[in-house]
Amino acid sequence: ENSIICKYIQTRVSFDKTVVFDWIEPDGKITRTKELIIPAGHGSVYDYRYVKGRTKGTWTFRVTDAIKQYKTTFDIK
Repeated sequence: ENSIICKYIQTRVSFDKTVVFDWIEPDGKITRTKELIIPAGHGSVYDYRYVKGRTKGTWTFRVTDAIKQYKTTFDIK
């Protein structure tokens, strides 16, 4: 309720897969990098941050899956 949840969904595969989540502040600084393992047969992983104390502005959430990267943005007001 006082947090931002970002979820990465993939097609289920028969092997464990490692992905990297980056939370990027409005000034471009990466304030959290988290390596997560999606277990074989699973379709998603997520991470969250509490809103309180976060820098105001447009944040970027980036997922690196092998050589592909996916991004989304959100605003903290």
